[in-house]
Amino acid sequence: MKCVICGKEFSASAHARRKPKYCSAACKQKAYELRKKIGAKPDVKRARKKVTVPVSSGVDAELDKDTFERMRDGALIDTLRFNRDVLQQALGNPDTPASALAAISKQLIDVCKQIEDLEADDGDMLPASEELNDDAILTDLI
Repeated sequence: MKCVICGKEFSASAHARRKPKYCSAACKQKAYELRKKIGAKPDVKRARKKVTVPVSSGVDAELDKDTFERMRDGALIDTLRFNRDVLQQALGNPDTPASALAAISKQLIDVCKQIEDLEADDGDMLPASEELNDDAILTDLI
């Protein structure tokens, strides 16, 4: 193997977990200083982990870490929309058992109603408890 800094040939240790890039600690430190000086990041690309969420025996919804975090920290409407999509996928899947279709349909209708209610509420400027009253304006006080 060749060191990426000095080009010197070296042999890898049998106990190393990763393939070494540098022949010595000095070359490793020099590489660190060069990266820090130019602001570069190592060329290590990590694959995003996918989490499979079993919705039913026939439907799996795949989430990556970012999607899961947005769903967890996001608004209720986002979570409901995600649930709606998963339920629609389960309803359209031919592997979904016929005995589960009624329950899935009921859940889908409930989720759609909740989404509709939330979207309808967004148009109101004031909550129902704080209705606007038109009081008479006394112009002689102005």
